Amino acid sequence: MNPKVLVLSMDSSTKKLRPKRLRVPHACDNCRSKKKKCDGKRPCKLCKNAEHECVYSDRRRNVMTPEESEELAPLPPRDVAMKLLWESWNRACVLFRFYHRPSIVKILDSFYEPSQGLTEEQAKARPLIYAILAVGALFAKDDLQEGDVTMREFYQDEGERYFVAAKSMLDVTNIDDVYSIQTMFMLTMFLQCSANLKSCYSYMGIALRAAISEGLHRKNSLVGPTPIEDESKKRLFWTVYKVDIYMNCILGLPQSISQKAVNQELPRDLDDENITSEGCLEQSWGKISSTGLNNEHTKLMLVLSKIHDALYPVLQWNETTYANMLSLQSDLDQWLLQLPMQLKPDYNWVDEAEREEYLKPSKLLHMDYLLARILISKPFIHCIAIEAEEAPHYAFQISVAWNCIQVAHEVVHLAQDMIDGNLLISGYWFSVHTIFYSVTCLMFYQHLLDLSLAKSNGMDVQNDCELGVHILMCLKNGSQAGERSFNVLNSIFKEFNRKTTDLSLQVRATVAPQEPMVTPEELKFFNMESDEYLDRLLKDFLPGEMDLESNFLEELET
Repeated sequence: MNPKVLVLSMDSSTKKLRPKRLRVPHACDNCRSKKKKCDGKRPCKLCKNAEHECVYSDRRRNVMTPEESEELAPLPPRDVAMKLLWESWNRACVLFRFYHRPSIVKILDSFYEPSQGLTEEQAKARPLIYAILAVGALFAKDDLQEGDVTMREFYQDEGERYFVAAKSMLDVTNIDDVYSIQTMFMLTMFLQCSANLKSCYSYMGIALRAAISEGLHRKNSLVGPTPIEDESKKRLFWTVYKVDIYMNCILGLPQSISQKAVNQELPRDLDDENITSEGCLEQSWGKISSTGLNNEHTKLMLVLSKIHDALYPVLQWNETTYANMLSLQSDLDQWLLQLPMQLKPDYNWVDEAEREEYLKPSKLLHMDYLLARILISKPFIHCIAIEAEEAPHYAFQISVAWNCIQVAHEVVHLAQDMIDGNLLISGYWFSVHTIFYSVTCLMFYQHLLDLSLAKSNGMDVQNDCELGVHILMCLKNGSQAGERSFNVLNSIFKEFNRKTTDLSLQVRATVAPQEPMVTPEELKFFNMESDEYLDRLLKDFLPGEMDLESNFLEELET
């Protein structure tokens, strides 16, 4: 008898996902020969522990084509699938709307209806369905208590099974239709939420190049036959494009396509239900659709792209740099000014329903707005080591440096507010990056204070550092993604601290050469102390040389 494994099922009383046991359709050769229970993974647990090669021979009696054969993971019951779809839509993709949800729900329903085989549309959309379920499974873990480790691991496994199924149905060398581009993007979201940025960047590149190849960056790609197709194309392009901008800015890489090459219009500010095959219905007055608020995020990402192009790297300080910074800050101010009232950071909600609909996107928009402000001021943070009275010609750079510290303070307190409201989880990798960077800036300032290399501006920076570390601990403990994020970000910001310290000492030597310089030994000690402080954030889940990448993610790399 084949062993049994857990799959997702909906608990009718709590409306939460719970596992139920089903038979594994195929045991590996080793487990079958030894009559052991096999968990059906590749490799299975028994083979992995025994360091045996895990082989699954083809035991099917009838030879079938890939379209009559079963997926690597069967679809879950319909109610579970709908739950995972909603988790993906309402958590992972709050600021990334790239499909028409009623159309996807209709396709999903069709898989649970009696049929003789897959239709052409089902065959094209099936990988997307699995990719959506994969991301939904990752975020479904947040319905559970942190102490429920077994169930959290189970959801992680389910997500990976759906991811592998979606990936296996795609030919990544031939991504040439909207469904396959949507699938590639959703797989990118899975990798991002798993903190696997290397594969995430590669997948994003495939999705963007495919979108450009299909002409989705141009208005002339809008050929119908219905508004659903046209609006889906606009949503898809702008979502792929802005996430590519996002990743390049964070990773310090050049932009993939210039804004000058794009003339596609933004999607219409319409609820999905107002977009039909027959035409578009008018949006209710004063109501912002989820696509409308996504458009505001897209506009912000375009400003972020301009910041990255203009200021990174800053090779020298001159009038052009000064003019660019003033212009970019003006662009950010204008973006905030024209933001709809419901999405402004200080908006007072009229009623609970409005608050429920707009609170999360408003907070996420605010976090990314603060990221843009940090990126404007980051190149000059080392200037907090000098006083304006000592060097009046550095007054602007000094004010920009202090602004970076102030924004870092705002980020930490916004993050705490979001955690208190259950609006921030470790799967939001970009937000975690912004928080981690802000904490590092604050820690850098605190270390300068400790060494008397900077003066206090009245901020309780020690408290901010402690609060920031507490927030990062909460996010780290939330998932494997949180742990991986910590590991990646720790190495990035150690290098940042070292370089920024060197710049601080150089600028102090230029401005006040009569002051005694920090000796090389003192500088070495300072950098070691900074590294150790960051290391302490990791020590409780890095007891030794631990590989945080799962076997599944290692397999993707090959």
